[in-house]
Amino acid sequence: ELLITNGCMEALHLAIRAVAQPGDTIAVESPAYFGFLQIIEGAGMKALEIATDPVQGLSVEALAQALDSRSGQRIRACVLVSNFSNPLGATLPLERKRALLELCRRHDIALIEDDLYGELNHAGARPLPIKSFDRSGQVILCSSFSKTLSPGARVGWVAGGRWTDAIRQRKYVSSVATSTLWQEALASFVAVGAYARHLRSIRAACAESVRRFSASAVPSRSICT
Repeated sequence: ELLITNGCMEALHLAIRAVAQPGDTIAVESPAYFGFLQIIEGAGMKALEIATDPVQGLSVEALAQALDSRSGQRIRACVLVSNFSNPLGATLPLERKRALLELCRRHDIALIEDDLYGELNHAGARPLPIKSFDRSGQVILCSSFSKTLSPGARVGWVAGGRWTDAIRQRKYVSSVATSTLWQEALASFVAVGAYARHLRSIRAACAESVRRFSASAVPSRSICT
């Protein structure tokens, strides 16, 4: 089911085009990563902003209301970053992830999940992607090594669920393949355990950066004065 792509952006591009046609609507977080909006606009589709909490993430209730409206029949997918969203940094709690998956399944729309930042968690266990408990192929998972290891490698992947064949076909007509040399190098890096060690190091660095930033933050009342 896994298809290697030229970074996460190509994975998202292929996923959106596989599940929707020009004129269709794609639900997104508000605010959303600007790249999502560029892909949607470039595909001739419309973006529908869904209210998003900076802590709890995308509002499942607001999406349900949108899907039940008259215009909801044009919504073909929901695109979101479920773990450490860009730009808010929100992570959906597990129960809301399950509720979102059930909502998309009930309305038969694709849930396109960008899990680009999930491995960077530095407080507690790595948060599960929604794809981890998807049993019906409703979730299309997109990610890459760009934020954890090497932006320049441009090696990503997509697990297409029910849309795997459609995504594979679009990959062929879009870019045919992804650099074999980079794939072999990264596969070896992972196989010998170097990637796992690297993740432990970068998580510790992230935790230290957060600690230092929090310690040096200026109280809001000082700004006001």
